[in-house]
Amino acid sequence: MYIHIGFFIFFCEALFSQNTDRIKLQYQASSDPDQKANLLIKTGHLLEKKNLDSSLFYYKKALTLEKKITDTILAKVYCNIGTANLLKGNIDICLEYQLKALKIYERYPAQPDVIKVYNSMALVYFYQGYFEIA
Repeated sequence: MYIHIGFFIFFCEALFSQNTDRIKLQYQASSDPDQKANLLIKTGHLLEKKNLDSSLFYYKKALTLEKKITDTILAKVYCNIGTANLLKGNIDICLEYQLKALKIYERYPAQPDVIKVYNSMALVYFYQGYFEIA
C-alpha cells in the first residue's frame, strides 16, 4: 500500500516537473507578451496548491508585463493575485486586486473570468461580516 502511494506521489511530481519545464521552454521561446503572461499564469496555477508564495511570484512576474499585455490578460493577472492572497488569508489585498480586475472586466462584460472576480469578492465580504453585500 505504501509503495503504491509513494509511486503515485513520485509520478505526480514527475508530471508537475515536466509541465513546468515545458512551460518554461515555451516562455523562453515566445516574444508575445500576452503569451508570456498566460504562461506565467499557468505556472502560478500549477504551483498554487503546492506553494502560494511561489504562485504569487509568477503572477507578479506576469504583472511586470502590465504595459505590454491586453487589458483582459491584465485583469486575469489581477484576479489570480487576488485569489492567491485570499487563499493566504490576506483578504484586504485580495479585495484590492479583485476590484482592479473588475474595473477592467466592466469594459468587457462577456468575459467568463468576471465570475471568478465576483466569487472572490463575495468571499471577502463574507469573511469581513458584510453578509448583505456578499
